[in-house]
Amino acid sequence: MPKNGNAAKLPSQFKNIQKLVDDVYRNSTSPWVVTYSGGKDSSVVLDMFLRSAKKYPDGKHIYVVSNNTRVESPLVIGQLEKMHKILRRYIEAEGLKVSVHMTEPPLYDSFWVNLIGKGYPAPNQMFRWCTSRLKIDPTSAFIDRTIGNKDLMMSVGTRAAESASRKRNIDKHSVSEFFSTHTTRQNTQIFMPIRYLTDDDVWEYLASVTPPWGGDYMDLINLYREAYGGECPVVADASALSQPSCGERSPRFGCWTCTLVKDDSSLQGLIASGYMNLKPLYDFRNWLVETRDDITTRLPFNRQGQTRYKNGLLVYGPYRLEHRLEILTKLMTVQKTVGANLILDQEIDLIHDLWEEDRVFFQRYIGVRIPLNKFDESEFVTF
Repeated sequence: MPKNGNAAKLPSQFKNIQKLVDDVYRNSTSPWVVTYSGGKDSSVVLDMFLRSAKKYPDGKHIYVVSNNTRVESPLVIGQLEKMHKILRRYIEAEGLKVSVHMTEPPLYDSFWVNLIGKGYPAPNQMFRWCTSRLKIDPTSAFIDRTIGNKDLMMSVGTRAAESASRKRNIDKHSVSEFFSTHTTRQNTQIFMPIRYLTDDDVWEYLASVTPPWGGDYMDLINLYREAYGGECPVVADASALSQPSCGERSPRFGCWTCTLVKDDSSLQGLIASGYMNLKPLYDFRNWLVETRDDITTRLPFNRQGQTRYKNGLLVYGPYRLEHRLEILTKLMTVQKTVGANLILDQEIDLIHDLWEEDRVFFQRYIGVRIPLNKFDESEFVTF
């Protein structure tokens, strides 16, 4: 695969974007948050910002912020944690005004506490409770603690070519060619330096440059290749543009529990590439999808004991306690099978407390008695 670290040999569009990042960073009067998921798009943005930080040591501080939802694919979170260590060593060695941070949701907002403890049904497009609790709110909390209500610049790896819906959302909030408004923070500007890059452009950049910290992007490229079943070629130069690249149908990495998509192509691809230890995770996710809309698993009222109707039809509430117990039991079986820590002991303790609160509330105020045996962890291996 052709690769070089000489920016002069890069196509002009990449040099133009780097100049744009340089100019915006050099002239900004506010600190920066650069979101970094470890995926291909955020890697390009971070790469360029680190180059700018080295060129302009008097620039404003850059906070590199990643989200650990605690339900990330084991391979993805492993890659992200490894990159954080590499970045910290590089930043310290170079003396850059950059710091690297990983957010996590608070215990009461974790995926398992919401799903199993409170009985929230597995997320769908109509009740997408996961994104805010696992990603948006922890990032906002980090900004509030670190920067407060001051003016802030935020850079993201959003691209219009990702999907039609993504393009519509970008266009809706854009205030100029590369800037948009933040939906909740009035004093925050969103900078989208790779807005107009295609998937092939992203892969060409990653395959052609040496990262600021040295080495290459082969681990990242191979992760995407394996998530596509090991058959994904990477466009590395203009002569290869006629070939299909990872980007044309590249899988999207996210939570292994994600039920917002019909099927998890990235997990499928990784399993096809030989990661059979992920098969129990894939099967468990599919089971969550299959049982999500089964009304026999749901209560006919919400957690406040209220019955609701929409268009004359009953709106079912949280999972019944016996189904929450079934989910936890299956999850612990999966954890034992794969040998990975999928749920914290503290989460299980809080789940027990929430079950007891619900049971007492339903019996005392609604007159519904819901017996439930306490979950017995002794038969499961804990990590």
